[in-house]
Amino acid sequence: LLLANLGLGRTTRQCISEDDIVSFKTAIDKNNTSYFGLAKLRKLDVDVLFEEDNHKITLIQYASVRKRDKIVINLLRANANPLIRSKESLFTTLEPQQRKHFLQKTSFIQN
Repeated sequence: LLLANLGLGRTTRQCISEDDIVSFKTAIDKNNTSYFGLAKLRKLDVDVLFEEDNHKITLIQYASVRKRDKIVINLLRANANPLIRSKESLFTTLEPQQRKHFLQKTSFIQN
């Protein structure tokens, strides 16, 4: 129940475009922490999933794998949700009925 309510109280945020994703990834790769200012991040939906090496991940996961701790901290401060995963990556070992039950109980998982 708690996980299903994590997004409550948030204001509507601007969607990130594919070009924005490329820019954010480039900034992460270069460890450009100044690109991740809180005023900027808090206006954006930083929880969007994008394709990377045949997996769907978020910016916080991308930064975390690359050990960009300061960027991860700024994303967390901007309310990035570290729990978001794609259904495909999370539930590959569950039976279809188990998958359906779990997905009905949670709202932090995106397609």
